[in-house]
Amino acid sequence: MAANQILSSFAGIQYGRHSVAVSCIKRKLCIYPSKDLQAAAIIMNEEFIKFHGDTFNSNCFIFDNLSTIVCKKVSFPKTVIACFIRTRTYICLRCINNSIKEKKLCKKNIKK
Repeated sequence: MAANQILSSFAGIQYGRHSVAVSCIKRKLCIYPSKDLQAAAIIMNEEFIKFHGDTFNSNCFIFDNLSTIVCKKVSFPKTVIACFIRTRTYICLRCINNSIKEKKLCKKNIKK
């Protein structure tokens, strides 16, 4: 889904000789990130873990601060990196919320 978002949102952005750094197989409509974009995602994930640790960082402007840190290490536009960071953050929040729900269900089952 992130590759699809990047393809539609940043179609005019040039990265080196390639546009957007998202590849597409035309016959099957398979959209996948390039190796450079995957490497940027790995760097972003490492910085995300360093920035947040086991819990979420409670400072202001988390997306902007983390985007600035990651943009120093990769050569993609800040809008592309910010899209990765938002997606990663919301996925992490969803996982935390699911674990909270599971704990509540376990507590209810123990009380019965």
